[in-house]
Amino acid sequence: ALMQMIAKNIGIRRARAPFVLCTNVDIIFSRAIFRYLKSKPLKKGRVYRCNRCDVPAEVPEEGSIHAILRYCARHIIQRLGKNKWMAHLNPPGRFWYRNPFTLVGIAVIAQLIRPFMGQKSKRYHSLDTWACGDFTLMHQDDWSDIKGYLEIDAYPIHVDSLALGAAVAAGKRQIIWPAKRCIYHISHPDSWELQDPLRKIYFDVRMPRMDYVTLQQALRHMIQKQQLISNTNIHWGYANRSFTEYRVCSTGVSVVRPQEVSYQHLLV
Repeated sequence: ALMQMIAKNIGIRRARAPFVLCTNVDIIFSRAIFRYLKSKPLKKGRVYRCNRCDVPAEVPEEGSIHAILRYCARHIIQRLGKNKWMAHLNPPGRFWYRNPFTLVGIAVIAQLIRPFMGQKSKRYHSLDTWACGDFTLMHQDDWSDIKGYLEIDAYPIHVDSLALGAAVAAGKRQIIWPAKRCIYHISHPDSWELQDPLRKIYFDVRMPRMDYVTLQQALRHMIQKQQLISNTNIHWGYANRSFTEYRVCSTGVSVVRPQEVSYQHLLV
């Protein structure tokens, strides 16, 4: 009933904390992420990315969080994302981490190539768009600078990548976290990366969506021309609408009535 990225925009515009993470409900966060967030301050003007590790759907639902995380770490199906030391090269993470010899060899080649690439070319090729909809973390002001996710009436695939490209084109520095600071994605039939190719074909025919080639052209255009492709409506994220809000805290969930919340600041 409501496109995913529009719903996320509603959350972005109303978040109370200075930093906003856009993620999904089928994600488990590694212990390394929580350690980092506890010990290191996040910085404005940066867009944080991490690898996504797909794990089987048979993740134990009972037991300690330690057991769940241990299961995830030992049952990685594939890794999506880039290595920060060689982000300007392709292919993505599922190749980089195949074995340590490959990693070292490609890292050396990457450092030899880097000086001969222009800054804009490096920014474009370094975009860590793989599964970025599962983890994109920025300051609220940075989200506002790019006007959130593009609100289009279509399947949201690649819209997350478009937002990442807009952030980098707007001068935000992309930070790719190390391999251990990852998220685990619970495999399910509707997952785009793990979907059967024949099913994808019929899905593409039925559902309006952004083409991958069009995405790459848009990303290159934004970074080369520094011209963002973003929402033109100042009411993105339904800033002109009032909603009942649910505040989640350690003691439970409380309802914040619309009249208790002022939305005027969203229109500035």
